[in-house]
Amino acid sequence: MKIKDAIIILGPGKSGTTLLNDILALHQDLFWVSTYLNKYPNHPWLSLLNNFQTIGVIEKFTRSRQKFPRPAESFPFWAHYIRNFRFNPKNFNEQDILNAQDAVKKINRYQIGERFITKLTGPSRWRFLEEIFDNPYIIWLDRDPKAVIASFYSYKWKYKNQPEIFKKKEKAELIKEYVTYYNNLQIDKVNLRRFRYCEVYYEDLVDNPAVFLAKLCNFLELEYSKSFKQKVNTWGILKKTNSKYQKIFTPQEISLIENLLSK
Repeated sequence: MKIKDAIIILGPGKSGTTLLNDILALHQDLFWVSTYLNKYPNHPWLSLLNNFQTIGVIEKFTRSRQKFPRPAESFPFWAHYIRNFRFNPKNFNEQDILNAQDAVKKINRYQIGERFITKLTGPSRWRFLEEIFDNPYIIWLDRDPKAVIASFYSYKWKYKNQPEIFKKKEKAELIKEYVTYYNNLQIDKVNLRRFRYCEVYYEDLVDNPAVFLAKLCNFLELEYSKSFKQKVNTWGILKKTNSKYQKIFTPQEISLIENLLSK
């Protein structure tokens, strides 16, 4: 049976989806895939540990500590249950889908919460979403594309395990590659409008987290409760991070990015 009223956070990557997932997943009505479950997907009982994040002191203490379970991008979790998930197939094995749905339901046996939230970045994977979920709520989080491209470049995205190939490529070649990828994602995201869809921006999240989350909760039909608001208010979010691209790229390279984005 398909999972109802799920919340899926999507975006091009390096657009703030981790930050949004970290905060929104703390809502008292939601349950999620943790960093532990990504590593050990056959042990849903590990989701018991997710409940500690409902305790404000513990949640705040563990924010920057990787050894504690936190909401995570669920790519490894899905890839464990669904063959060829990494290649974003057009068709899925029926049993794989049933196994993945059952795995999500098992998480909910151990973690408090009524609705499932997860994060994926990159391609929309709308066919996968349509197979697993019943008309989910989709949040597409975007950001100034120049900041996204700069982040791709800084993190050697796609070449993290092949640094020698990254070094051999001209900077302009990498820029073109990253912008092409970003542009393709913008085209692909149109497929997400078949679901309950909301497009939001990192800049608004950073500028006023409380207002941003209140509006988002309204769209998601979640109560913007006092306890959740208190959690939101404890997050110290860095501002003015978008301008970093000006230190990474020359004016000529920025002009190249802008021209490629406009095509």
